[in-house]
Amino acid sequence: MLYFRYSLDTLLFLSAIALTMSSAIPIEQKVDPGDPEVLACVAFGIESLNFNSSTQKLHTISKFHSVTREEVGGGQYDIDVEVIGSSDSSNNQVFRCHFVIVTAPWKNQQRILIKSTCNPVS
Repeated sequence: MLYFRYSLDTLLFLSAIALTMSSAIPIEQKVDPGDPEVLACVAFGIESLNFNSSTQKLHTISKFHSVTREEVGGGQYDIDVEVIGSSDSSNNQVFRCHFVIVTAPWKNQQRILIKSTCNPVS
């Protein structure tokens, strides 16, 4: 039989490496929708939606479904909201939108829209 003997220093060193490596994996965390950075990110997503819309509708948030944040060199926010598209007519349509926005304060752009999908709510 083979026996390995490790000193206490070696075991502590290996434990520290394992702990460091496990914390390098991004962890998704729930975030309060009222957080100022979340509000800025969702406003950025809505602004992009309004800008790229083929109609003259303005979209506003009516409900937050979920907000998560993941640390990926900056904050990556996954935001799931319900928005109302309003126009001059009284026909307001409700959409469920999902935005993925990365904050990149070290770049000239503070926020970058990675993904945006919106589907009508039936």
